[in-house]
Amino acid sequence: MMNNYGYDEYDKRLKNRQRRASTYVMNDTNVGQPVINAYECPRGHTFKTNNPIVIAVDDDPDYNSGPICGYCYVDWFKVNLNATEDNEK
Repeated sequence: MMNNYGYDEYDKRLKNRQRRASTYVMNDTNVGQPVINAYECPRGHTFKTNNPIVIAVDDDPDYNSGPICGYCYVDWFKVNLNATEDNEK
C-alpha cells in the first residue's frame, strides 16, 4: 500500500536508513559500536566523528559537500554572521 509519499520519497528514506545503519560495525569485538573516522581539513584542523556535517542538495547528490570541518564552520559563522552589540540607547 502506498503512503502519502511517492515511491521516490520512500526510496530516499530507505536509503537514508540503510546509510545510517551502515555506520555501525557488526563484528565480534564491537557489535553495534559507531565507526569513528578521522578527518583533516585543508586548513589543517583534525577531528574525529561518526557523524560528519555534510551539506546536501536534494536533487543533486553529486553536489553534496562531503565532510565539513566543524572548526572552520564555526569560524565562518563568527566572521560572516556574528552581530555586534549596539550600545547606543
